[in-house]
Amino acid sequence: MTLIVFVVTNEYAIVASDRRMTTLQRGKPTKFEDVAMKTFLLNGQVLMGYTGVAVLDGMPMERWVADALWGVMPDAIPETLRYRMNDYYRRHPEVRGLPHHFRLAGFGSDTARRPATFPIGFEVSNARWVAKGDRVESVHVGEFKTVQNIFGNRRQAVGAVGAPYSLRALRSLENTVRFALRRDPQDPSGLFDPIVQFIRAVADRSGGTVGHTVMVASIPRSATPILIPGWTFPLGENHSPAKEQAYAVMYPEDVGAPVAYAPAIINPDVQMLEIRMERQRPDLGT
Repeated sequence: MTLIVFVVTNEYAIVASDRRMTTLQRGKPTKFEDVAMKTFLLNGQVLMGYTGVAVLDGMPMERWVADALWGVMPDAIPETLRYRMNDYYRRHPEVRGLPHHFRLAGFGSDTARRPATFPIGFEVSNARWVAKGDRVESVHVGEFKTVQNIFGNRRQAVGAVGAPYSLRALRSLENTVRFALRRDPQDPSGLFDPIVQFIRAVADRSGGTVGHTVMVASIPRSATPILIPGWTFPLGENHSPAKEQAYAVMYPEDVGAPVAYAPAIINPDVQMLEIRMERQRPDLGT
């Protein structure tokens, strides 16, 4: 099971995940690959990550979500995912009992409100995460339900779902977020490395089910809803998120890996999947 980490503040949202796909045989892991894209940008205003089943009806989750949400308006996304996942689990007894969770984090938009954009979050899940001492782990609860997160006056919300993790480590990450907001409430880049370190620490203790390659994506409140679908994606070491665009950066396990991937973009009438960038060697000819 992968790990999804999310941060929501008044000015930006972050969703990070590893890319690990674990193949099971008779309930036991037999193969580990960093091949899954588990991050999405929905309607230019909400980031989504998932943990759990990665292939449905023979399709990777990225394509299954694109198919499920084609033509679906933003307000209907959580309930559409809930309905489609309950239907899939009813038709496939082999996955019953497996926890699955979609985490949505971003900004709503309502021109009748002041301010017109505001933090929002949703969970679509058949499980919940509970602390047993310092260990936070999933408990399967049955059918998929939709929960809306109300942030109220909180300056930040920080959480994680997926593979078991340390509650103390999450509390430490929350403190890091508070310090980052004091330094610059509009710049999420100072949190990228601490989030990656949190995920990789979980990966070290996961027995292979969480990978060390991590995708971090962020969106600024000031730019939502983003009207022109796309990502700002660095190819160098300098992480400077644009204040007018969604931003994504991949931390590969192998430093200097030549191929980078960007999260999927899902709008009601525009979808961009399997975005791949590859560095090419300069022409060494005469």
